Amino acid sequence: MKNHAWCITDGSAGMISQCIGLCTAMALDGQNKTVDIRKAWSILPSGWYPSPGWAIKNLEHFPLNQCPKYVISCGRRAVYISLYLKSKLGSNIVTIHIQDPKINSKHFDYVIAPYHDGISGSNIIRNEFAINHITQAILKDHLDRYRHHFQEINKPIILVTLGGKNRHFRFDIEDINKMCDLISTTTTHFNAHTIILFSRRTPERIKSFCHQRFSQSTSIIVWHDPNFNPYITLLAMATYIIVTSDSTSMISEAVATQKPTYVYQLPLKKRKSRVQSFINHLLNKQVIAKLQYPLPTCVPVTVNETEKIGQMLISQINKI
Repeated sequence: MKNHAWCITDGSAGMISQCIGLCTAMALDGQNKTVDIRKAWSILPSGWYPSPGWAIKNLEHFPLNQCPKYVISCGRRAVYISLYLKSKLGSNIVTIHIQDPKINSKHFDYVIAPYHDGISGSNIIRNEFAINHITQAILKDHLDRYRHHFQEINKPIILVTLGGKNRHFRFDIEDINKMCDLISTTTTHFNAHTIILFSRRTPERIKSFCHQRFSQSTSIIVWHDPNFNPYITLLAMATYIIVTSDSTSMISEAVATQKPTYVYQLPLKKRKSRVQSFINHLLNKQVIAKLQYPLPTCVPVTVNETEKIGQMLISQINKI
């Protein structure tokens, strides 16, 4: 199974997107797998990974005799399974971990970590954006297949994606109400059609507030069809993209479309935040801009960083 990979995460959408994105960029056939960690290990401090084999609750989902050549892991919990598989299979597999594993990178063949994590090493590839699965080919495919759902819209489309509360940012109705004010003003200014999407993390009270706030609007639609997720289609159709500041994955996926991307700054919960450092880096490069009225200038990227990193990895691996 030389061209196959296990894409291992804790099941969160952002991490799955990163693993699948890298897998696709490396031209590998990937299989999503979710690791389940026993409670005693899940509460250990970052950087502590004792007895990884014992830590994994669903070890039977990772049979050694079926392990492909490539193991792509993302996030803290997936570190356990990567360490376990490497200890058993050694040089027969190539382990690639996405994000700072909080342990020495020598435990993996490669580590892909963002610049704002501030780590370095001979086997570390540093990236500006979160690895993701958005490519121009995927956007075109979704556009061709699902454009008909929006065929009656003959105005510029503004896509708004809302995340949710996390340990970095506050995410309250007061904050989202201010964002909605800016969305209304911007929609009117561009005579646009705005569509608001929620993530899995968006609190129900925020969803209800948005539905109520725009219930009478004909130009701002809050998506509510549970049978169809138009996220990628709207990424392809949008003229402008607006995202909340809580997710590096959502921001990176928006940037990958090569469309003007605007971030609504949520209030920080703490002074130091890796996510905010990531946002500040992109703001300084003018790749994104803060959501305000009138919309400031930003310069969309023209190179797909995930594809570039995937090609770099394959090139390095083939030299071994």
